[in-house]
Parts: sequence; structure tokens; C-alpha cells
Amino acid sequence: MPIPQPPIRGAKRALQEFVKRLTPRHQVDVFTLGSANHDFADVRPFATHHHIYPSNPASYLNPLGRLNQLVRLADLRRLRKLTRRISQDIAQGGYDVVFVHPCQFEKRHLC
Repeated sequence: MPIPQPPIRGAKRALQEFVKRLTPRHQVDVFTLGSANHDFADVRPFATHHHIYPSNPASYLNPLGRLNQLVRLADLRRLRKLTRRISQDIAQGGYDVVFVHPCQFEKRHLC
């Protein structure tokens, strides 16, 4: 059985650099999932507001869950509902610019 590899963290490092360099002259609000590793490449010290949305995808936390298509489908439906809520919150924020990174669950489930 192959050993699971840790996720590549390049997107989080890039986000941290964007936030760090933008905050001296701009307000930067971050919207993220609660399941994210907030300590790695932490953006909280730089962000004006850091919005965390509760999430707990079963198929990601349980390696066997990824093999169960019903669990994956349920996770994707919950994720879709949550991302719509986040999108509505962003739309109500009146932002001039929105910079969006895909989350690791979308990338993992859609590949």
C-alpha cells in the first residue's frame, strides 16, 4: 500500500507573500476553511480580518473514505454549499478586488 504524501504547500506560501506585501497599503480580508492548517505560512498577523468557516470533510480525514464514492459525494455537496456561503459573504463585503485560490479539497476531489 503506498504511503500518502503530504500536500504540496506552495499555494499557501504564495498567499502569505501576497497578503504580507499588500497589507501595508491595503485592507486584506482572508476567508478560509476551519480544516486548513492556519499555523503553516500564517496570514493572520497580516490580514485585517480572518474569516474561518467550519469544515470537516470525512473523505479527507479518513483515507478509506476517499474510496467510498458516497462519502466523497457528500463531502463535495457540503463543500459546494459552504463555498456558496463564503461567496455570498465576500459579495456583501463590497470589495474592489477578490483574489481566489482553489482549496485543497476541490483540487483533490476533482482530479
